[in-house]
Amino acid sequence: MRVRRDNFTVKDLVKDKKQELKLSIVSGEKGVDNVIKTEHLSCPGLLLSGFSQYFNANAIQILGPQEIGFLNRLKRNRLKESIRLLLGYKIPCIIVSDNLEIPDFLINSCKEKKIPLLLSKIKQCVLIHQILDYIEMTTTPYIYFHGTLVDVYGVGILFTGKSGIGKSETALALVSRGHRLVADDVIKITRRTSGILMGQGKEPVDFFHSHLEIRGIGVIDLSRIFGVRATRMHKRVEVEVELIKWGEKTDFDRTGLEGKTKTLLGVEIPYKIIPLVPGKNISVLSEMVALEHLLKLYGYDTPRIFNKKLLDILKRKGEKFAQLDKDQE
Repeated sequence: MRVRRDNFTVKDLVKDKKQELKLSIVSGEKGVDNVIKTEHLSCPGLLLSGFSQYFNANAIQILGPQEIGFLNRLKRNRLKESIRLLLGYKIPCIIVSDNLEIPDFLINSCKEKKIPLLLSKIKQCVLIHQILDYIEMTTTPYIYFHGTLVDVYGVGILFTGKSGIGKSETALALVSRGHRLVADDVIKITRRTSGILMGQGKEPVDFFHSHLEIRGIGVIDLSRIFGVRATRMHKRVEVEVELIKWGEKTDFDRTGLEGKTKTLLGVEIPYKIIPLVPGKNISVLSEMVALEHLLKLYGYDTPRIFNKKLLDILKRKGEKFAQLDKDQE
């Protein structure tokens, strides 16, 4: 299990998203190794007009119709002054959206300053959203986890346990009951900036995500056997269920009042331990884990409500016996 956070460069952005973002390098190719140090983007319209306070120089600079339109309306000397002000900072790169015509002075200045100048054919708002999604997926922390991730009633359950304990068999049983496999064996769990955990399979995800290794049978392709409804590419990780052999632990949660949790990448999720004995139906128990989790999300905590009602009953019985003790007949 390994936590990792990568710095990425302009070269990585072009390599990974060139086709999707319809990118081409116009100038400043020698600066493609510039590191992108922040997950934020900047549309430097105010800076181009002369207001430099609060300018984020570490961000990718996006020039859209407003910024390019503003530059094109400036006189030559004022245009040069605005561009020099922008390029006076150590910015990682500039991306011009909407396939707009770029001023020659900006092209030449980027080449001189070794600042990559990229052109995209897609609209500015779409470009911004797609780059933000890419940066989030690239820079957020992640771990590789040994386990099996299944979507059960819309709840992402991460099954863990020793090798050979039955994680893949449990996933197969759940898929046969209509649930969906996300990944088996190696799970990549990423923490999004919103504080949620997203799980997916090993790369390439579109190839590995539908395959299961079942001891004694071999590798099977669930999407071929059960159809496309049997798998999904990624899912939020919401509950961890550890499968253990009966007798390895004795301190099992009998009431559900303990509310054990597990912390992954700084995010707490509910944690359940299920001991295995011959004849125990793990797939049904897994469904109950998912349904109880959904109930709690809707505000109904069965163990605590049961405990409260039980205490009320005991209290009423205690009061009844106390009244009998006061009977003097």
